[in-house]
Amino acid sequence: MEYRNIKQVPRFKITMYNKQYYHRYNNSLFHKLFIQYAHRREPILRFLKKRKQQNSALLDVGCGSGTFLQYAQDYFQCTGIDISKAGLKEASYRSPKSCFEHKSVYELNTFKKESFDIVTCFDVLEHVLEVESVVKEVYRILKNDGIFVMSSHNTDCFSRELKWLDWFGYKDKTHIWFYSPSEWELILKQAGFIPMRHFYNGLIDPPYLPFIPQIVQELTIKYPTQALSILGFPIPKFMGELFFLVAIKNPGWESKNFKVQQRLISKKSELRKI
Repeated sequence: MEYRNIKQVPRFKITMYNKQYYHRYNNSLFHKLFIQYAHRREPILRFLKKRKQQNSALLDVGCGSGTFLQYAQDYFQCTGIDISKAGLKEASYRSPKSCFEHKSVYELNTFKKESFDIVTCFDVLEHVLEVESVVKEVYRILKNDGIFVMSSHNTDCFSRELKWLDWFGYKDKTHIWFYSPSEWELILKQAGFIPMRHFYNGLIDPPYLPFIPQIVQELTIKYPTQALSILGFPIPKFMGELFFLVAIKNPGWESKNFKVQQRLISKKSELRKI
């Protein structure tokens, strides 16, 4: 597990997520063609549509400018929360069918217990100091059999070792946590979730090799891996700079599984006595 000394993290300012911040990304051709599509719509929305009924209640925590909700709104009853008023303004334009509230990730306690069928949280938890308590709140507001989807930078990707301090995860000074996918999985398990699936998005941060021009690496590495992700091809862990973790809240399955395990243990102990 890696983490950044809290004293080294710049004091968080809501004003940093202003109109210019979102326009910087949303006006990028790469962002329009790949980021908002591959990182948000595919393969996550496709996965959710197969497992949840239409009009299920969905909460997007840290919805930003609504790059996920603009697609999800046509299938689910969507609510988005964010600390940025500029982000929420753009999100309401992108996703007019969704409801939006000006709230932080620490205000999930204002939602009633078991309010949502799905909670998504993209690229947020690595910025949150009290991450375990936030995950527990997500568990509380999800209905039984509800699905939680989170994403973060992937510390198991080869690019981290290759680029080290120049890796995009380290360059963002507001990142506090550098958990591996398995460590995030453990945090979710401790809150009561059952991990279901990992997705990886491909390589998005060239150059990786200093002796090859960046444009060549973009055309041969960056764009092809993003296209494979969009098309649904499984990207291996070491080639995904972002990862998505899907987990389910299913206490019934957990208690049933526990009872099965207890019966097996008792049978084994009886056999040993014989």
